Amino acid sequence: MGKTPVTGKSGGFGSGGTVILTGNQVAPKPAGLIDAVSEIQQYYIIEKTGQEIPKDFLTLRGTITFVMIGLKSGFVEGLFFALVIPLVLTFSTAMFLQVTGLKTDWFFQFLLYLTAFSPVVFNTFLCCYIGKYYVGNLTKKAVNCLLNGRSAALVFKGFIVFFLFLFLNRWLTPEVCGNLALRLKPPAGEKAYVLLLGFSSHLPEAAYLTLATSLVASAVPFLSVYFQDHVRRRRVEKALKILEDA
Repeated sequence: MGKTPVTGKSGGFGSGGTVILTGNQVAPKPAGLIDAVSEIQQYYIIEKTGQEIPKDFLTLRGTITFVMIGLKSGFVEGLFFALVIPLVLTFSTAMFLQVTGLKTDWFFQFLLYLTAFSPVVFNTFLCCYIGKYYVGNLTKKAVNCLLNGRSAALVFKGFIVFFLFLFLNRWLTPEVCGNLALRLKPPAGEKAYVLLLGFSSHLPEAAYLTLATSLVASAVPFLSVYFQDHVRRRRVEKALKILEDA
C-alpha cells in the first residue's frame, strides 16, 4: 500500500500538523475486504486527530489495490448468490419435495434463503459500516475506491447473469430436458426430467432477483456512507453556528 504514517525516529508531524513520512516501514498489502476496512480505520484514526495526510499518499498501486479488493468482493459474493438462488427457488417448491420425497418445514426454507443472501448482506453491511470513517481526503479516497470496485463487479455480474438465466430458460425446453434425462436410467431419468423443468421455470425469477439484489447491494453502501457524511456535516455546521451565536 505504501509507507505507513509513523512518528518518532522514523517520522513525525511537521508544521501545520502535516504527517511527514521518512521511515522505511511498509504497510502490508490488504488481502481482502476486512483487511481493506482495517486499513481505512488506520487512516481515519490519523485524520480524525486533525493531522493532514496528503491525498496522494494513496498511490496508484494503493488505489488499484482497493479497487481490486472491491471487485473481488463483489464478484465472489455475486457469483455465489447467482449459483445458489436458482437451486433455492427450485428446492422450495412442492414439486421438488414430491419428486425427491423430502419433508421440510419453513425453517429449512429459511436456511436456504439465508445461505443464499448471507454473503451479500454481510459484505453490504460491512461496506455501510465504513461510513462512520468517511472523514478526511485520504480516507474518503480509499472508501470510494473500495465501493466503486465492489459496485462495478456487482452491477456487471448482475446483468451478465440476468441475460444468461433468460437464455438458459429459453434453451431448456421440454425437448432439451427430455434428451438430457434420457441419459439416466429410470426412474432417475423421470425425476431428472421433472427437476430440470422446474429448474428452468424458476430461471426468470432467479434472473430478476439476482439483478435486483446486485443493484440494491451496490447502491446501499453509497447511500449509507453519504447519508452518514451528510449527518456529520450538519452536526458540525450546527455546532459552529451555536459557537458563533454564543
